[in-house]
Amino acid sequence: MNKILVLFAYPKFEKSKANAALVQHIPKDPFLTFHDLFETYPDFNIDVAYEIG
Repeated sequence: MNKILVLFAYPKFEKSKANAALVQHIPKDPFLTFHDLFETYPDFNIDVAYEIG
């Protein structure tokens, strides 16, 4: 089975009803990884080399 990566980039998603609902309903699955860029990089300084690699 293929792995799925969900890259999520929305600041303060909990203030957005649509995005909060989306995040809450992502299934727990060993083949699915949810990655919140704003949670990982709260200073907005994304480590591009790491994320690409």
